[in-house]
Amino acid sequence: MTPRPTIHETINGILRLISGRSAALKELESQMASEIEAIQRAFEAKIAAEKEALGILEHDLVCKAKNNKAEVFGDGDRADYDAGALLLKAEVHIRRARCVLTRLESMGRDDLMKIQKQVDWAALADKPDAFLAALGTGREIREKIGYDLKGAA
Repeated sequence: MTPRPTIHETINGILRLISGRSAALKELESQMASEIEAIQRAFEAKIAAEKEALGILEHDLVCKAKNNKAEVFGDGDRADYDAGALLLKAEVHIRRARCVLTRLESMGRDDLMKIQKQVDWAALADKPDAFLAALGTGREIREKIGYDLKGAA
């Protein structure tokens, strides 16, 4: 008859199994990370090319819609097509005049400037039109054209 292992031998055996499994797990995780990186590298150029092509198409779409706005939108803000829809949206922006930083400094309005001595345009957005005029700038409407695709996920 074979003697039974002691509790210490049993625990030591389990620890060896855990050590082996831990090493195997680390190796698998390392292999997975390497394969994921290889896949990402393989797709980076393809994805970048698709993003660039998509950007060109979107730019072309917006330019054509802007250049033919009356015909495309009529009196509305939406133009529906078989493949999707164009959306016309007007957004209010502050015109970025060059003199604003100097005038803010002369007014002592550091709260509207960033530390790098740049105009804090987001902070100016809340200021009244008269204040913007005193700085030599003002609000303007910029139209933005977006789109919705039909059947897109």
